[in-house]
Amino acid sequence: MTARLFMTTDTVGGVWRYSTTLAALLARGGTSVRLGIIGNPPSADQCAEAAAIVGVDWAHLGVPLDWQAGGADALAPGRRAIAKAAAAWRSDVVQLNQPAYAGGGYAAPTIAVAHSCVETWWRATHGVSAPPTWAWHRDAVRAGLRSAEAAVAPSAAFAAALREAYRLETPLDVVHNGSPKRADGEKARFVFAAGRLWDDGKNFAVLDEAAPLIRWPVRLAGAAAAPGVADPYGIPASNVAGTWTQEEWQRCSPRLRSSCRRRSMNRTD
Repeated sequence: MTARLFMTTDTVGGVWRYSTTLAALLARGGTSVRLGIIGNPPSADQCAEAAAIVGVDWAHLGVPLDWQAGGADALAPGRRAIAKAAAAWRSDVVQLNQPAYAGGGYAAPTIAVAHSCVETWWRATHGVSAPPTWAWHRDAVRAGLRSAEAAVAPSAAFAAALREAYRLETPLDVVHNGSPKRADGEKARFVFAAGRLWDDGKNFAVLDEAAPLIRWPVRLAGAAAAPGVADPYGIPASNVAGTWTQEEWQRCSPRLRSSCRRRSMNRTD
C-alpha cells in the first residue's frame, strides 16, 4: 500500500524549495504527498511548479504563517484546520514544517521540522531572547517540538540552538537540506547572494556595504519586502534581481563562480 504524507509548506522563504524538492523525491520513491500551503497563496509560477511534480498535489489551507498568527488563540484554529485537512486526505504521517502548529489533535503521527523560529532568530540577531510579546510563539514551538513523534533540524548547530532555546530534554534528529546537483556551465564573473533581503538575520547589509570594494558586480535575488510590508529593503534596485523561479535558478546556478547563499546565522554547521 502506498504511504501517504501530508506536509505543510509556505510560499515565503526556503521552506517552499525544501518541501517541493523533498516531495518530488519522496513521490519518485512511491510515496503520495499532499502539500498543505499556509500563509499567502502560491504564485502562478509556484502553482505551475507544484503541478509539474508527479505524485504530488497541494491545497491552500487559508491558515496564517505561525509567526503572523498574533497569539496562541489564533494558532489553535490554524492547527485544527491543518489536522482536519490531513485527516480528510487520510494521511499516514503529517510533517509540519512550522513546529508551532505541531501540537496535539492530529490523527496520524507527526514530524516537526524546524527551519527557523522567532526565538532562535532573535538570539542570533540581537543576542538576547525574544521580547515577552513573543512568549506565545515560544510556548507553541516548544510544545510542538516536544509533542511530535520526531523533531528534526537541518543542522547540528541549529539543533543545539533549539535545545538551548526551548529547554528540550531529548536531541533533535539532524537531516541536512540538499538539492539535486546541476550540470556545470561556463562561469560568469559576478557575486551572487540569495535570501530574504528584508530579514536582518541574513545580514545582507554587510554584503551591501562591501559591494563597492568588490571588483565583480554583486547581484541579489530574493524578496525585498517582508510579507504585508510595502517598503522594500534599502538596497539599490539595480542590484536586486527579484524573486526567482526554480527555472531561473537552474539556469543561473551553473554560472556561479562565487555565491553567498545566506541562511540565518543560527542554521550553519
